[in-house]
Amino acid sequence: MLKAAYFDITAIMELLKGGKNILPKIEAYREFYTGANTAAQLVGMEEFLVEKKVLKAHELRGLLDSLNVLPFTKEDAEKAGEILGQLKAAGKNVSLEEARVVAQCIRRGLTLITNRNLKDFEGLKLKEDRI
Repeated sequence: MLKAAYFDITAIMELLKGGKNILPKIEAYREFYTGANTAAQLVGMEEFLVEKKVLKAHELRGLLDSLNVLPFTKEDAEKAGEILGQLKAAGKNVSLEEARVVAQCIRRGLTLITNRNLKDFEGLKLKEDRI
């Protein structure tokens, strides 16, 4: 059964580089999402160098058109704060950006497609699919 997935910035960069490991992930999921922070990172780049090829900002925006950009809601913020507090209390140092992404995925039941090391998030109800 095909599912929905959240592509974080590491997955999108892998896609832009034409990495072969990302192609099976694209074939396995029917709905594609990303977060507003990732969208801002992409739109904020005037150009992006991918293995000697320069992608212009309009090409990056074209990629965003193929993804649904999730708004970061009050409920997402509350969940991210809960995650940050829980992990920091356990002595784990995670970034706000990572907590925001994980919160959005958990709240919406999305599988996170990433190349990040998310071992600090073990024990949370996060579905993860590594590149």
